[in-house]
Amino acid sequence: MKENKKLRRLIPFLVFFLVLLSGLCFFFFLQMTAAEKRADEYKAAYEALVEENEIAKQAEEDTKNKASVYQVEYNQLVSCMLDDAVLAENMGNLIVSVWHNAIWNVTDEETDKYTKVNGQFVSDFNHALRNLFNDEEFSNNFSLLSANQYQVRDKMKEMLHPPEGYENAFKALEELYNAYISFTNTVLLCDGSLESFSNDFGNADKAFNDYYHGAELYIK
Repeated sequence: MKENKKLRRLIPFLVFFLVLLSGLCFFFFLQMTAAEKRADEYKAAYEALVEENEIAKQAEEDTKNKASVYQVEYNQLVSCMLDDAVLAENMGNLIVSVWHNAIWNVTDEETDKYTKVNGQFVSDFNHALRNLFNDEEFSNNFSLLSANQYQVRDKMKEMLHPPEGYENAFKALEELYNAYISFTNTVLLCDGSLESFSNDFGNADKAFNDYYHGAELYIK
């Protein structure tokens, strides 16, 4: 009997202990669940940050690649226009020489084959200019310069949207292109009088050189 009484007195303590133990287990369970939730949130935030950094790095790399490609194309285009300008300058100088020597009957080893027929000067400078423009080498250079104009124009279209930091470079390139077209057209059209052509040619040549030095600053 005494043992039963002792046991009955222990039951409330046992129940209290079990309830307390259950409560503690539930509390620790909630704490672990909250910790796991926070860990998941931290992990998700970290993964999002990593992804954001990767996207930023890729965007930066794409920008660098675009700038690098633009720089290469810029250099090539300036070089193409310079080559054409040299060709146009040589052609224009020859036109002026033939034109002048035909009018004033000036003997010159370089122009005699255009200004003379059977050792005699042609009676009309237009005859000498036709001889020049019908010359195979000059005609080939004329065709080459004309074709190059279209190629340069197409390349300029590809340069219309410069990457960040290349705005001033594009402005200089655009000014050079306008001077390039003006200069090469002066030679290809070849109109007016000797004096007007010489003046237009000289002015266009100088303008191209001036704008070339401006564009040259952005060559790397």
